[in-house]
Amino acid sequence: MQGDSPTHFSRVTSLIRLLRSGDPDLRRSAAHLLKNERHRDVVDALCETLGDAVAEVRISAAQALQANTSSYATQRILDRLRDKSAPVREASAVALYRRDDTEVRDALVLTLFDEVPSVGLAAAHTLQHLRDVETRDRLLKVIVSESLRARLAAAVALQGVRDVSTIRKLVDIALFAHVPDTREAAIYALRGCPHPDARAARLRLLKDPSTLVKLRALQSFQGETDNEIVDAVLPLLQDRVARVRAEVALLLAGTASKSLQLDLAEQALCDESSEVRRACCLAIRGTQLRDAREVLVKLLEDDQEPYVREAAALGMGAAHSPLEQQVVSEKLLTDGVSMVREACAEILQHQRTPRTIEALCRAALYDDSMSVRARAVLSLQRVDDAWAQGLVRRLALSPGWVASGDSIRCAALKTLASFAIEGTLEELMKVAEEDRSNEVRIAAFDAAMEGLGKSGLAELLRVWKKADEEMRLALVAHLARSKAERAIALIRAALGSDPSWRVRYEALEALRSLSYPESEMAILKAIQDSNPIISERAAEALRGCTDQAVIAALLANLTSKDQRTRYYSALALRGVKDGAAITSIIELCNAPDSDTRQIAVLALSRSSDWRAKEALAQALRDADRTVRISAQRALQH
Repeated sequence: MQGDSPTHFSRVTSLIRLLRSGDPDLRRSAAHLLKNERHRDVVDALCETLGDAVAEVRISAAQALQANTSSYATQRILDRLRDKSAPVREASAVALYRRDDTEVRDALVLTLFDEVPSVGLAAAHTLQHLRDVETRDRLLKVIVSESLRARLAAAVALQGVRDVSTIRKLVDIALFAHVPDTREAAIYALRGCPHPDARAARLRLLKDPSTLVKLRALQSFQGETDNEIVDAVLPLLQDRVARVRAEVALLLAGTASKSLQLDLAEQALCDESSEVRRACCLAIRGTQLRDAREVLVKLLEDDQEPYVREAAALGMGAAHSPLEQQVVSEKLLTDGVSMVREACAEILQHQRTPRTIEALCRAALYDDSMSVRARAVLSLQRVDDAWAQGLVRRLALSPGWVASGDSIRCAALKTLASFAIEGTLEELMKVAEEDRSNEVRIAAFDAAMEGLGKSGLAELLRVWKKADEEMRLALVAHLARSKAERAIALIRAALGSDPSWRVRYEALEALRSLSYPESEMAILKAIQDSNPIISERAAEALRGCTDQAVIAALLANLTSKDQRTRYYSALALRGVKDGAAITSIIELCNAPDSDTRQIAVLALSRSSDWRAKEALAQALRDADRTVRISAQRALQH
């Protein structure tokens, strides 16, 4: 790494050293952060890490080498296609993306035959980008091979192909191959294909004598239910094979006219197959037609198959009429199958009659299934009934009462927070601080967060600081799924001050995923984190940022007294498109000290602006050798 700046050299050396640390998490993070480094020492270290004892580390190393197309890296990744770990083989197949040579193509085609389907599918997705004539011909040969897994993987690789010759060959296989499984794979490859020959072939295959072929043809029309397709599939509602009839019902779900909804309701009532009855119930889910809803009520009451009763309950969406409320409430308390009772509890959540509240309370107390009890408790949210509120409060705050498991207590805490009862927030905060179960503490923390305003942030932070690292990591993961302002504030606080680098790293990733307006300013501060892994990740997160305040702060950092701050700010500015920012960076190319000039060159390294190119060309003649080498590398991007 001769010619690199001291900061860059130190960073890369530290990361290479971390690849050999005893902590697998550190090795994995170091591999991830080295993915854009192309120096031979880095490539050698990553290739060595492909042999790490921990599969997750080998996966990170393969991902880091994806952008390196050198023959040495390619060969080592090819070796990992035979790794004993299926996830490593899968990651290696993905890492071979856009390596267009015969050896890679041959290896990927062989990987289609892997015993683990996900590995073959990963190879198939990589092969989608190698659609030269030779690759397409080899995939067509795999489609007519004897391996079912390989045929389906090859079909995935050919999906979306635009070559007319290949489409017509697939049509010929779909129509005329002797083995139904082979024809099925060809149809899968033609799924959604807009070419007239492909569409005509798929419509024709709806009448094929093979059930497998017919089913695959039906599935190929998912999302394409225009009038021609509806007219073509309707007769199949009378097909002798139940699975075909069920597939037709599911294909028509959400697109049915009133007359078609009634046809599906009649089919649900009369069909001898429980699979078809269930599919028809789901196909008319949320229907407002009285006759169709009467069918759903009858099926919920009388059908012998629990899957059909569950689908009938879900198909109703809500119990509107007194008769529906009566039937659903009775089934909640008396049905012998828990999934049916759970579906009934779910659709009663918007009903507030004395009958439905009593049924939900009884289910919450006495049902044999924990999931049914938890669902019944959640359906009591915002109910204005003193007895029901007292029941929920006791379930939430009394761990040993009526065998309340963690799932029930979590549901009760969420429901309790929905009641406007004085003192509830204090009780929730106490549970969040003191309960023995992390799951319950997170639920209490979340419920309290919903009830507290901005002024309550300090109280939440107090609970946060008392939690152990495992709890804080779980909280970050939970808060990342929320878009509430208080959740963002807590994640920002964790990124800025948590003592654990793992928690700060997860907080940074959470802010990246949330794309909140103030996230970029919080990430900007993380550039100065004491851990280089987090600083690097923060620089990656800010790359391409268009916020003027963030860009101005990064430009100011380029002249900071701290080397690491200057370096990571330059990384964040690479590829910046703001004209004024580019002008400011170009001015720094003439700074009196070489370190500042090199940082400016690094910041310009991925810019497409002609002025940046010109400044880099001038830097090739800089008096300092490290600046000249950096400029040369920048112009190679």
